[in-house]
Amino acid sequence: MPLIYKFFTVKNQEELSGKIYNYLKDHTDVFTKKLSWLNIDIKNLIEHIPEFEEAMKVVTDSPISFASVIYKAPGHDGGEHIDYSRAVRVLFPVKNCQGSYTKFFDLNGNSVRDVRTDVATWIEIDRKFPLKEIASVELTRPIVFDSGVPHGVFTNPLCNGPRLTITVGFVHEPRSYLDN
Repeated sequence: MPLIYKFFTVKNQEELSGKIYNYLKDHTDVFTKKLSWLNIDIKNLIEHIPEFEEAMKVVTDSPISFASVIYKAPGHDGGEHIDYSRAVRVLFPVKNCQGSYTKFFDLNGNSVRDVRTDVATWIEIDRKFPLKEIASVELTRPIVFDSGVPHGVFTNPLCNGPRLTITVGFVHEPRSYLDN
């Protein structure tokens, strides 16, 4: 049975996270919009931080198809959902990830429905029954994860700012990376 998530190691991860944070400050409006999900221009990101693309090659040689920044305020609790693509992607820590968790769940008999907005499309879970937690990860290092497994973000209420991560999709998803 495939894993739900798996850590991978990036050389100079903290330095790379710092460069990404500075890029987000200088080249996006993530801090003014404060949206949970904000697509970023991957070509521009790679132009400014070419080592980011190299870091993704630890997982797959497939080209990056998109990148989005995920912004969650301190104390955010849940938002359990399934990503519309259900693809295997990378989740890369940028800032304030210590003590915050991405938790994965079993639907426990709940039904789901598509939700579409101007910003994103996702699959919402009808919460008639409690979800059953099946895994949890503190994003201290990058992970490859299956976005088709119900998941939510639970941020540390004591963080001095939002939890920032970048999720990265690929032309060919690295599903085999999660094989045991």
